[in-house]
Amino acid sequence: MAFDDKMMEEFARFLSESPKWRARMREALLETSEEHFDQRFDRLQETLDRLATSHAQSLERFDRLEESHVKAIERLVRLEATQNQAIERLDRLDESHAKAIERLDRLETTQNQAIERLGKLEESHAKAIERLDRLDESHAKAIERLDRLDENQKQLWEELRELKEIVQRLVQWAERAETDIAKLKGYALELRFLDRAPGFFGYYMRKPKVVNIGRFLDELRDAGQTFTKEEWDQLVALDTLLSAVHPTTGDMVVLTIEVSWMIYPDDIECAHERAAILTSKGVTAFPAAAGEGIAPEALELAEKRKAMVLLDGRAITFGAFAN
Repeated sequence: MAFDDKMMEEFARFLSESPKWRARMREALLETSEEHFDQRFDRLQETLDRLATSHAQSLERFDRLEESHVKAIERLVRLEATQNQAIERLDRLDESHAKAIERLDRLETTQNQAIERLGKLEESHAKAIERLDRLDESHAKAIERLDRLDENQKQLWEELRELKEIVQRLVQWAERAETDIAKLKGYALELRFLDRAPGFFGYYMRKPKVVNIGRFLDELRDAGQTFTKEEWDQLVALDTLLSAVHPTTGDMVVLTIEVSWMIYPDDIECAHERAAILTSKGVTAFPAAAGEGIAPEALELAEKRKAMVLLDGRAITFGAFAN
């Protein structure tokens, strides 16, 4: 291996730093024996070669050591950063642990309060059970009383049913009695009206008199008029037939009068229909009604049908006899 200037400088520096090698080199150089000079020079060359190889290996190891040192520094930096993070986490962990201890203290306090409340609740529950037992006993007595009340109620309902039947029979009797009374009042009013009709109507027309409906219909048949069974039944059902002289025309007219304690629309309608039948047979007939009272709708119909209405002997509508 050939020496260059750099290697010689390194070798010179190596000899200056190593007394042992300097003495050895001096010894080798000062050898008087020429025959050994070449041998020693060869050994020196070998030694220098080995030294150069060792030095190169040392440089290589130094480079590796320097690289390893750099990596160690980097690892140390990373380790330091990791340690700082670990310390930071440990600080947070300490803070979290302190909070956990605080929460644990509060939880322990709350648990003690819950245990105290549970004790009170158990005591209250025991009292509630005692009250429930008393309530069960009271409920049993109430059920017993309710059973007796139910039995009494059944008896009461039975009595009420019997009473209802009695009341219904009384109502039916009262209705029949009311109907009978109404009929009697109507019959009494008709009899009174038959006796007083000429006087009631005498102020409004001349020579009024009650006509026997049977004889009047016979005279019409003798005059050639014919009647259907329905027309005949309608006319003979008339309460009163009154003949009179019309105060203004002087014509002989008849009034088909329905007499009722309370005048209703059907009374006005019946008087109108019967007057229409007689009119169709050539008789000048006008409807009329008499009573003690009149329904509003009957009064409205009387004005529409031009029917004369007398209440308690006084005319409230005049029909064909209006002045």
